[in-house]
Amino acid sequence: MESSEYHTLHIFFFPFFAHGHVIPTLDMAKLFAEKGVKATIVTTPLNAPFISKAIGKSKTKHNRIHIQTIELPCAEAVLPDSCENTDSITSQDLFESFCMATCFLQEPFEQLIEKQHPDCIVADMFFPWATDSAAKFGIPRLVFHGYSFISLCATSCMELYKSHNDAESSSFVIPNLPGEIRIEMTMLPPYSKNHSRNVLGRKAWHIGPLSLCNKDNEEKAHRGKEASIDEHECLKWLDTKKPNSVVYLCFGSAVKLSDSQLREIAMGLEASGQQFIWVAGKTKEQKGEKWLPEGFEKRMEVKGLIMYALKTAMYLLNRVPSKAVPKTPFELWTNRIPSIRHLHVCGCQAEIKIYNPQERKLDARTISGYFIGYPEKSKGYMFYFSNHSMRIVETGNARFIENDEISESTVPPEMEIKEVRVQVLLAWTSSSKVSGSKVIFLILYIDDILLAANDMGESRKPLKNFTLIIRGWAPQVLILEHQAIGAFVTHCGWNSTLEAMTAGVPMVTWPIFADQFFNEKLVSEVLKIGVPIGVKKLVGLQGDSIACDAVEKAVKRIMIGEEAIETRNKAKVLSHLARQSIEEGGSSYSDLKALIEELSSLSH
Repeated sequence: MESSEYHTLHIFFFPFFAHGHVIPTLDMAKLFAEKGVKATIVTTPLNAPFISKAIGKSKTKHNRIHIQTIELPCAEAVLPDSCENTDSITSQDLFESFCMATCFLQEPFEQLIEKQHPDCIVADMFFPWATDSAAKFGIPRLVFHGYSFISLCATSCMELYKSHNDAESSSFVIPNLPGEIRIEMTMLPPYSKNHSRNVLGRKAWHIGPLSLCNKDNEEKAHRGKEASIDEHECLKWLDTKKPNSVVYLCFGSAVKLSDSQLREIAMGLEASGQQFIWVAGKTKEQKGEKWLPEGFEKRMEVKGLIMYALKTAMYLLNRVPSKAVPKTPFELWTNRIPSIRHLHVCGCQAEIKIYNPQERKLDARTISGYFIGYPEKSKGYMFYFSNHSMRIVETGNARFIENDEISESTVPPEMEIKEVRVQVLLAWTSSSKVSGSKVIFLILYIDDILLAANDMGESRKPLKNFTLIIRGWAPQVLILEHQAIGAFVTHCGWNSTLEAMTAGVPMVTWPIFADQFFNEKLVSEVLKIGVPIGVKKLVGLQGDSIACDAVEKAVKRIMIGEEAIETRNKAKVLSHLARQSIEEGGSSYSDLKALIEELSSLSH
């Protein structure tokens, strides 16, 4: 299909303001833009930068994807200022107010249509009023469903055949679907019990898997929010693992598991004996990793491999200690005013003498290390040892080996200490303002080493069973596509489910809400590429309670034995079929072509 064939077609894409909706809509816009369609994404001012950044990383021609913003009337809906994304939602009441605010968008949206004259609107299912807006201007409106076909068909079949109304037991079989899909009454959301979502007889186009429009690692890494871990460090960590040896756990951005449930997961993972990457969402109540079982880090030998949601920000404590002492520690120690030429010290190699209280006599030998900062509560320096002990110590006994100095005219904006595997970003103002500054520079670093603050010489064995806990957002597509990933413990959100299918990764299904229970049935009972964790009911965003032994059993089942091998082989076959579908002649390719042709015919 020639890209110039549809150059006149202009489509508005209007996603709901949640990352699970924005990401696939953005991918869809990329697909259309690749075919020569002018794509305009409509969003709010605070959501625009995220979309703009993702477009900037895309290989799609940028001049075919545009962004138009409309204001979300927070005040009218009694919403806090800047509440323009579901990330800011902290309660059910706030979510209802948020949805109410989107109803006020119809008028500014129609003003935008009148100004831009699109040929078609692809609006999210959460904007039902967009159908009236499209009809007003005589253009087609397509509904973007973030749900899977099976969930839409299941709800339609239940409404059509009233199967759940006639069920005498607590469960029933959904009629007219592949296989015998049995659903518990407790799994159904209220809208499936009380409202019709009949899509039978309507046209539908399947143009996914949408994630495959992202071709290289940079596009895949920046497909979602800013990742909480550097993707290169994450991939390097995975590169050290054997194929199919790591379990990846992620429950999406909306799920709010309790501390007690997180603890059960941790105990189950430990008991399974498997290596894992765990994306654990950060909450305001959680400080550090207090929800981890006591002694978990030591037993799992993962201390220092816990990644936080926001890369740890550490100001080098070279600042005024008190009003009574108007000098920085550097000035007090050296009687010199710190200036920009001292920045080269960070990352500098040094020979360090560490006192070992277990030695009977003083050992004059030193250890080579790298300076990475100042201790928080003591006078001295912090050094990293990479050769044998993989730890950080604090001491004041060191000799710096300085090869050269950084001149004021050639200060680098970013410096990476590759030997330490710690990313260091130096931030400062102009050199004239830095001289005499009370805070010289800022370090942002990723802990991928054994932290041993205040550990003055304790010997440790090299770490073996590394695991990785990521606090916040992870580059999921990159992780799933890595050969080291052997299984995915997932909430069965449709985006995540499709990404796992595309990557050929078998799943442990742990549905929480919405369509996820139907997706679980597709994965575990129809396609047979996953095993269920044992969730029996829908109880809100916190999910049903699952004990640690169920976690252990499911993880072992998906990772170990003949059944695991068979399930993984089926997942690999499905991955091949999914990738074939987007190639010329494939079902997804053909559906996209047919859709664009139909929309083009309507626009003339």
